Amino acid sequence: MMLRAGFSHRQATLYISLFNIFIICVAFLLDSLGILLLGFVLLSLCIAATSILSMYVRKKSNSVKNIIDVTGVPEMTKVG
Repeated sequence: MMLRAGFSHRQATLYISLFNIFIICVAFLLDSLGILLLGFVLLSLCIAATSILSMYVRKKSNSVKNIIDVTGVPEMTKVG
């Protein structure tokens, strides 16, 4: 999904690693909450990050497509 968002492989790997370190730090800092509540907090953070990335990818893919309606042709993308 990050590659579809336009990140290079190196950038995607870096951001995934940094997010993983962030999640680990949050888990250590909020360890006193208990396993169930901590699990919900971490799950919420991951769902939020995935949602933000999904919206970005969807927005980018919608702005890139240039579709022309041509009679007799199901779908044709604009060239040039």
